[in-house]
Amino acid sequence: MGFRPLAYKGLETGCRITASHAISNGAITFVLTSPLRSPSTPGLAAADVALLKEIHEHLSTHGDAVKDVSFEVDDVRKVYEKAIENGARGVKGPEVLSDEDGEVIVATVATYGDTTHTLVQRGGYSGAFMPGFRRAVAGKDPLDNVLPTVHLEAIDHCVGNQDWDEMDTVCE
Repeated sequence: MGFRPLAYKGLETGCRITASHAISNGAITFVLTSPLRSPSTPGLAAADVALLKEIHEHLSTHGDAVKDVSFEVDDVRKVYEKAIENGARGVKGPEVLSDEDGEVIVATVATYGDTTHTLVQRGGYSGAFMPGFRRAVAGKDPLDNVLPTVHLEAIDHCVGNQDWDEMDTVCE
């Protein structure tokens, strides 16, 4: 699908609980994350245990699946407040993440189901992707020689699947 390595976060960058690969094609970025530890690993910080539990539970329930759909916004705080006013459930309030390349502001909301939505404000950040990530080494994929070039510009919609006989309830 034409995606290229953008950035990486894992053991080599100081993250000892997950490995995440950010890949991109045009303005579209996917982050593929896998746990490196069990939530029962001794000595982990409470926040790390909570994140690992969330990842492991999602994998147990859904397998490899989309956990979060993120949106870049101009003002995380205002969009977060408006989302809550309009019925979204706050998962994590606005917080600043920073490193030597600047800062981003993020917040996470939920609407229905297990998929969350993270709001990202990147205006003050000049790094490869997000704090904690390092620029990925760009290499040529051998398949590029045999596959057509794919240029993606945007994702035009996301679908929230519903179980059988639940569509009417969700719409109401």
